[in-house]
Amino acid sequence: EMVQVVGTNTNAAASTVYVLTASLTLTLPSTPAAGDWVTVQNSSGTTTAVIARNGSNIMSLAENMTIDKGDGASFTLVYADATRGWVIAL
Repeated sequence: EMVQVVGTNTNAAASTVYVLTASLTLTLPSTPAAGDWVTVQNSSGTTTAVIARNGSNIMSLAENMTIDKGDGASFTLVYADATRGWVIAL
């Protein structure tokens, strides 16, 4: 697995861990396949980082996700299907 430490808006790649160091937007892959995953760890100290859905649902919702926990929030999003989209796998 690859780890990327990012401090600016970034387009995510599948099978990558992203450590966020600033309030930014991480855009999910545009053509995910079932089983693709992206791990996010918020080390920014802010509660305003955004996970942009890029056309796919997140947790069955057609909405972007805002990380509302500062330092320490960590989770993995796994792409399930077109209906559920990206789901949180703890």
